This record gives sequence, C-alpha cells and structure tokens, in this order.
Amino acid sequence: MAGHKVIAATDHRVLVVDDHASDRKVIHRYLSSWEMANDGASNAPEALKLLQDAADLGAPYDIALIDYVMPGMDGLELARTLRADQRFDALRLVLMSAHDQRDLSARAIAAGFAACLTKPLRQSQLFDSLLGQGGLCANLPSPAPAAQTEQNIANPENLTANRQLILLAEDNLVNQKVAQLQVNKLGYALHVVNNGQQALDALEAAASAATPPYAAILMDCQMPVLDGFEATAAIRALADPQARSIAIIAMTANAMQGDRDRCLAAGMDDYLSKPIKPEELRTVLNKWVGPPLLTLATALEALPKLALPADDSPVIDFELLDDYFGDDPQVVVKLLSLFQSTTMSLLAKLEDGIARRDTQAVYALAHELKGSCGNIGIERMAKITARLEAASAELDWSGVASLQDALRAAFADVVSMIAGHQRLEGAGCATRPASIVMQR
Repeated sequence: MAGHKVIAATDHRVLVVDDHASDRKVIHRYLSSWEMANDGASNAPEALKLLQDAADLGAPYDIALIDYVMPGMDGLELARTLRADQRFDALRLVLMSAHDQRDLSARAIAAGFAACLTKPLRQSQLFDSLLGQGGLCANLPSPAPAAQTEQNIANPENLTANRQLILLAEDNLVNQKVAQLQVNKLGYALHVVNNGQQALDALEAAASAATPPYAAILMDCQMPVLDGFEATAAIRALADPQARSIAIIAMTANAMQGDRDRCLAAGMDDYLSKPIKPEELRTVLNKWVGPPLLTLATALEALPKLALPADDSPVIDFELLDDYFGDDPQVVVKLLSLFQSTTMSLLAKLEDGIARRDTQAVYALAHELKGSCGNIGIERMAKITARLEAASAELDWSGVASLQDALRAAFADVVSMIAGHQRLEGAGCATRPASIVMQR
C-alpha cells in the first residue's frame, strides 16, 4: 500500500473499549487468534488512563476499537478527547456501534475515526477493517471460512472445548457411528467406549481430572465384559459422588414395558429404544444435561479444587522497583497502573481459555503473565502463574482451576497494594515498606 509501511501484526497493540464484557471477550479472541497484543477497557476514563500510561512508558497502542454507546463519555467524545492530544496522533480509531444511524459514519469521521463497524462484530469484518488501517496488518492470516460465519450449535468435528461431554457405551460399530452423528448434530461432544468396563474406566479417569468430566452416559444394555445393567450397578457403587449421580440413559432394542422398568430398577435414569429417534434423543439430553454449550460458571464448577500451600512471597517487591526506577517514582506509579489494567484484560482471556480447556491458549497466557509479573516484582502472582503454566501443559485441569482461584486472590492483593502506593505517592510520602507480605 503506497505511503504506508507494512509491519507484522504481532508488532502492534490494540485496545478494545466497550462496556459489554461479553463483546470485549469475543473481540479479544479474534485479535489473539492473529497474535495481536490486545487489552481492554470498560469505559472511556479507563481507556484514557490506559492509553496515557502506555504512551508515557513508550509502549503506545496502535489501534483503538471503541464502542459508540457507553455510560458517561460515549465513543465520539472519547475520540475528540484523544484527537486533541498530540500523543495520540498516530493512534488509529475504529468505531463499533449496534445503532443503524445514517449520519453516524459522517460524525465518526469528523470526530477522528478511520472506520465504523456494525455490531455484533464478525471476525471477517474486523479483519477487513484492520487491513485498512494504514497497511499495518497486511500480513494477518485470513480467518478460516468457518470463523467468518455465525457459529452453528452443531459439533460435526466432535470438539470438546466448551461442550457438554456425553459418554457412549456401545459395542456395535454402526450404532456408535449413528450415535456420534446424532449427538454431534445436537451440539454435544461424545466419547465412545466399547463395553461397560471401559465406561467405568472412563469415569475413573474423569474423576481424577485426567480427562474432562462427563455430563451423562448413553448406556447400551447388551455388551460384552460388563453389560449395561452390571456397569450401572458398578457406577452407582463408586466412591466418587459426582460419578454416582451422573445421569445414565439406557439404550435397548427391546421396546417392552418390562425392559424399561428393569432399566430404571437397575439405577438408570431414563430409557431410549432403538433405533434412536433424533427428537427423542434431543428431549432426553436436554432433560438430563441441559444445553450443549457450557457456560463459564458451569465449566469452572466442573473442575475439582486443589488445596494450595500458603505463599509468603511479597505481593509487590518495591526494592526491585526502586532499583529499576527509584530516581522517578512517578514511573513506578504509571507502570503499576498499566500492569493492573493490562492484567485485568489478560485474566479475562485466561478465564475464557480455561473454560474452553484450550491448553495452548492457557499455557501462552500464563507464560505471558508470568513474565510481566516477574519483570516488575509481582512475586506471588509470578509463582502462581508459573505453576499454572506447568499444570496446563500437563492437562491438570483440577490444578489449573485451583491455581486460577489463587491467582484471582493474589491479583486482588496487588490491586489493593497499588491503590495504597498511589495514595502514598499522591500525599508525597517519602517512605514505605520495601516489600509487603499479605497472608490469606
């Protein structure tokens, strides 16, 4: 593109300004898929503070995606404020709006925006807009065709991320394939085993967090090794309460009332007769499992908790910060403020990655946070993120969940200490503790 230097997408930082957390999360996911560094702000004052601190520290943002309607200062007012400050002359502004107003684009351009996008934002729409931002992102990988369309609830690839997982115990290959197609079409994920003993083994693996938990079992009644009745009895006798209470749905080629009664008497919760009708399967799974897509809360609740030892590491090592920046205390104030804002955004992405059990994303985010914490003496968080990074690499999701809880608590301590430090600096206090330990 004439007049513009083409630079790698990974060399640029994007700030997403939107008061809707769910909208920010979607956009963060798009940007992260292109390996673009990105952070979020929930309102205009928060965005201004983040932009100013980043500019003062020599790490400015290159693009700001700004929602039009926000409480207090709206997107157009924020743009006018930014355009009045010479520090943000190079900042590219993109307006996002769900409002269909014919004059909005003209008003946005007049306020200093380079483009306007309609919400809900699609990945291809954002991709095309970023391509137009002065050629800055001309080497972005094109979004996959599936990502350019609205997500369908069906799960033809049998992906487990953010899906309710069903266990199928069935020894017939044709029946397995039919069930796989039906369950995936409804949007659920499926794990197939060939007999009742393998079903028991799968549940024990899930109980130890070696594999994701199961939401229900589709249990064939006639199988080798352990049949459906024997397997159900063994499951109901397991020590793990979650495994004992899991919904077991019988599948049998017999359609007699006596067979249904026998299944229920054996400890099964419901009954489907073969051939399985898709609508009957939908009704039964909806009854015992609920919607196929996991909510964030459901995903986290499914992860068992791990007790963590007490950590006496300093929350913030001010001696280290003084060694680096002692001659300019205001740099420390701005650096800590920037860390707080960017970490809030990063923790939201980490939470989303954990909910989807996206090992690669969780590992990368934990690694990034570990580095930023270590560089400025946020020691307790640095240690927790190092453990979280290792747990994600080992697929230890129970450990990841507990470490996430510890990370939230440690970050709350950091935020509290930053606020106290800012009050001291604002009051002109010359002395403060070199490092502080806060016990929980």
